[in-house]
Amino acid sequence: MRKKLLALAVLAALVALPFAVAAVYHYLTAFPPRVRIAGGPEGGRYRVLALQLKDAIEAELGVDVEVLTTEGSLENLRLVGEGQAELALYQRSAERMAPGGRHANHREVTCVANLYSEVCHLIVRRGAGIAGPEDLRGKRVALPSHQSGDYVIARLLLQEFGLADGDYTAVELTYPSIRRAFADGSIDAAIITMGVEAPICHELLTSGQCQLLGVPHGAVLTAKHLPLSHYTIPAGFYRLAPPPEPAADVATVALRAQLLARADLPAGFVEELTRLLLREDFLQASHLAELAHGGQEFAREKLEFALHRGARNYYEPELRPLLNPDFIQSTEGLRSLIVSVLIAAFLGLRWLAQRRTRRQEHKLDRFIRQLLDIEQRQLVMDKTEGWADLERLQSLLDEVTALRHEALRHFSAHELNEDRAVDCLLELCQALTEKINAKITRQRLDKRFAELGAAVRQGPDQPGV
Repeated sequence: MRKKLLALAVLAALVALPFAVAAVYHYLTAFPPRVRIAGGPEGGRYRVLALQLKDAIEAELGVDVEVLTTEGSLENLRLVGEGQAELALYQRSAERMAPGGRHANHREVTCVANLYSEVCHLIVRRGAGIAGPEDLRGKRVALPSHQSGDYVIARLLLQEFGLADGDYTAVELTYPSIRRAFADGSIDAAIITMGVEAPICHELLTSGQCQLLGVPHGAVLTAKHLPLSHYTIPAGFYRLAPPPEPAADVATVALRAQLLARADLPAGFVEELTRLLLREDFLQASHLAELAHGGQEFAREKLEFALHRGARNYYEPELRPLLNPDFIQSTEGLRSLIVSVLIAAFLGLRWLAQRRTRRQEHKLDRFIRQLLDIEQRQLVMDKTEGWADLERLQSLLDEVTALRHEALRHFSAHELNEDRAVDCLLELCQALTEKINAKITRQRLDKRFAELGAAVRQGPDQPGV
């Protein structure tokens, strides 16, 4: 019974194998019905790019997208880690470089690609008497939200330039509020770290009220803080018409903006998202010049978190042939053939097992017939007094022993332990052996008693008495 159940289970597993493969493939390649992108505050580059991603994903991949308005990188990272967003824009090392320098172990967070460089902009109000970072002492400096990467970099730079918290007046403002504060003269400077295409930077630096200053000692800063890199904003980038802004090249520092994804997002969706992200039309529409020129090398350089498996499938297609839809379609016939061969092999093995069982039954029949023949022959022996049957009984005992030895050679240890029929044969052999041994013992006793009686009758003087 147990063998039949095992055979049925194996057959069911083989029949279910194609369906299981299809289910696993569907799971790996299926798109989620809806995703949330943690963007950023109004007026920031993150917000603009998140909305562009939303339009592209909905149009190209058919997935509903919700863009979440957030305060910046630190909140975005938290939302992805807690499962409240599937995608997020993030400033590299924002958490690591935050006050205290703590860096949590975000196993559920992965990277898709670097997108662009987030450049540190030191923007000052014209007429405020600020020619460099050292002149910020005693001034009113606008700082973004504590949950943004901007705030982390602004505080880092102020500390590096020897400005303690009491040396300036920190004013936490949103991007729209920064624009209004410059207009009404309620702030003197702002430190904003974001892409050069950010609307807030263009609006401030083309208004005529503000100017852009460089961040000095870039070599020292990049040596002390590895996530930072050199960056130069070319003269006239924000305004070419006289007077140009900036008037000359501005040296500063930058970090990479990265697209994060939850690790449990389906690999097929993230692979298509990566392909869409690096497509030329999207790169042009989103003004991702660095990513367009640098390609995959720029996209994968110095990522803070592990690469999502879907993005890796795009970057390294040779490592995922089994996940390639073209491969799946081209091998459909082969897979069907393999499954058919497996089922045929199973049925063939089952037939051989049944044939072996039938042959085993035939062998048992032969052994049992021989045993019954010995049983029949020993019945007529030892019926009368004397030892006339002693030699024939001994011969029958030897036949039973030989029969038992032959059976032991024919059957495996597993059959001896598991097959009740073989066990019964050995028990019958043992019972017949004991019966014949009993008759042999009786015949031998009769013989010994007869010899003893004859010796007694001969008298004590006879030899051997």
